[in-house]
Amino acid sequence: MTENGHARRSPDDYKELDGLLDQAHKGLGNADLYKTNEALKRASVKAASMWGIVGGTELPTPARSLISLANEVQRSLNDPNRDGADAMRRDLDEIRRRFATEASN
Repeated sequence: MTENGHARRSPDDYKELDGLLDQAHKGLGNADLYKTNEALKRASVKAASMWGIVGGTELPTPARSLISLANEVQRSLNDPNRDGADAMRRDLDEIRRRFATEASN
């Protein structure tokens, strides 16, 4: 733990998270929302654990965006007429860019 209560995030944490986001991206590319959903759920848990704050619940914007995207994919699974794969792919690309920026700091 650092002095401000944040857990340290290692390069391996970011690598694992990016691998999960890559799986989600491939799932979207293949129109496999089930695979995308599973990868995003695991990525959301990973991101939340990376930014676990002792005594707090505030997550950084990319982690909150990731959780929102996971919820959007879940809603799409429940409504087969809903089409938003292109928007979800753009959102996922932006989330990956933000995490990559965080990893390089």
